[in-house]
Amino acid sequence: MTGAGVLRRPGAIGRPTVVEVVGVLVTVAAAVLVVARPPVTVIGAAWALGALVLGAACGAAAVVVRRGGGNRRVVAWIAVTGCSLLVLAVLEAATDRDPAVIPLEQRWLAVVLTLVLPGLALTFPSGRLEHLAGRIAALVTVVGGAVLVADPEGPAGLPAAIVVVTAVAAAVWVRSERARDLDRERVLWLLLGAGAAAVVGGHLVFAAQEFSGTVADTVLLTLTLLCGLAVPVTLVVALLAPRATDVRALIAKVAASVVMVDLTLGVFVGAQAVVTLATGAPPSRLVTALLCVAVAAGFHPAWLQVRDTLDQVLFGGRPDPVGVVTTLGDEFRRGGGPQQWLDALRASVDLPSVALRHGDEIVASSGVADGAVTTIPLQAGDDHVGDLVVGLPEHHRELPRATDAVLRLAAGPLARALQSARLADELRESRRLVVLAAEEERRRLRRDLHDGLGPVLAGVAYTADAARNVVASRPDRSAELLATLREDVAGAIGEVRRLVHDLRPPVLDQLGLVAAVRQQAERVTQDADGPTVTVRADAVGALPAAVEVAAYRVVSEAVLNVVRHARARTAEVTVCREDGVLELLVADDGPSGAAWTPGVGLTSMRERLEQLGGVLEADATTAGGRVHARIPVPGLM
Repeated sequence: MTGAGVLRRPGAIGRPTVVEVVGVLVTVAAAVLVVARPPVTVIGAAWALGALVLGAACGAAAVVVRRGGGNRRVVAWIAVTGCSLLVLAVLEAATDRDPAVIPLEQRWLAVVLTLVLPGLALTFPSGRLEHLAGRIAALVTVVGGAVLVADPEGPAGLPAAIVVVTAVAAAVWVRSERARDLDRERVLWLLLGAGAAAVVGGHLVFAAQEFSGTVADTVLLTLTLLCGLAVPVTLVVALLAPRATDVRALIAKVAASVVMVDLTLGVFVGAQAVVTLATGAPPSRLVTALLCVAVAAGFHPAWLQVRDTLDQVLFGGRPDPVGVVTTLGDEFRRGGGPQQWLDALRASVDLPSVALRHGDEIVASSGVADGAVTTIPLQAGDDHVGDLVVGLPEHHRELPRATDAVLRLAAGPLARALQSARLADELRESRRLVVLAAEEERRRLRRDLHDGLGPVLAGVAYTADAARNVVASRPDRSAELLATLREDVAGAIGEVRRLVHDLRPPVLDQLGLVAAVRQQAERVTQDADGPTVTVRADAVGALPAAVEVAAYRVVSEAVLNVVRHARARTAEVTVCREDGVLELLVADDGPSGAAWTPGVGLTSMRERLEQLGGVLEADATTAGGRVHARIPVPGLM
């Protein structure tokens, strides 16, 4: 819904309003009057043309802002400013032909400078006087403007103008400090436009003094007036797209450029003056060239100093890269955790908040992020170990360049420290799991001995007692008991062998890993209808016992799965060792299908490997099933 209460499609222009039609008519009328009765002098024509262009630009800005949904009060102020400048253009054109118009033009110029323009500045961007400082400044402006309008050339005119400018500047500064979010950025855009127009225009006026009475004088004066176009342009940007770019950074760049131009010219001209005073004659070409070289050599250091000073004023100064990294290093040496690292980093760089994020989990945070945030990735080599989430300073849409550079410098050691802390946590967790696994294995052995071998041995003891009791009186019964005893002992021996096999298959000690794998492959594929399994193996050398057992179990389970589920004709087992890693590959030519759902077998294989720091890849491929295991072998390179 627009301000007029009419619902419009996005991008629709709609019918012109009465204000827009009147504005166009006023602009056309002013242009016709200036052209119909142009000023007599070239200087007068330049001022009239400049005022006409500025008035038309302000009117166009009012239309653009109104079409973009801008505040009606602000649009009205901009339109009034444009109309005032158009009237000034007409009066300037009339002044050259009729000197009697001069007092009227002076009074109207006083109205524009002390009432219209200050009114726009004091009420921008809401169109209202929102603070006490603004209301006081408005009162001072009305009184001072009345004094200046009543007698533009009187003795009180200059003091009144100074008081008005001071009051307006102070009120705008207070408004910029108290404003929040978009309003603050809009005020800064207005200050940028006004400051750019004033500074550039002032420099051109200064330069025009050297060309008085020439065509260049007219050109410079015209350009000086046209510098005022920066104001309506920045007004449009402020009201319609205040976040098109970071206005504070833009102000810093413009200010630094202006300061460096003035400083360079001042140093060069001052050096020439000193040479002239010292020698009594203008400097020669050689001396002038040496002065240029000296100014050029000092330009970059001076630029850095000026930029640092402006950063101190606008952004709170530059963080010290060495100091930030040193502070982090001290926290690392003290053994602090991520919380301590972030507290130290935030204090060193002066940020509202910083946080360490891993995936969707916040590992640690310092400060409170009330506004926008930005993210800096943390890379440790090729590993992305997390992100540093940084809260932007107030009224910023991006980090200041210096702060961003320092944080990216600190991101390296922070990423490695975070990776080390995570690896230490994983090591502690791994040790805990090893202890739990060992305890579970002891519990299983205890249960097997108690529930399996224990009753068998107890039965052996009872049977032996019974046979001893009847050996004299009933020899036949004693023989039966001894036969039973023999069976029980054989069962106990089988149970012991099963337990020993579960702990470590004896075939590994008898044949070694490769031969044991071959034997197991032959045993599980004895069925004539089963797949043909080929074992290809390199010399793997001596292996730790845990690695041998895990490799044997993984291959056995994988081959058994091929026989049971793959419907394959052939399968191939590859065992090799390379670069300190034992690699196991079991591939078959079974029909490809959907992705495998991990069952007990795959889960058991993966758990065995993870306990040794290994990895398992198992899934169906277009060529058939594939199980690939990698186990690091300590001490082998």
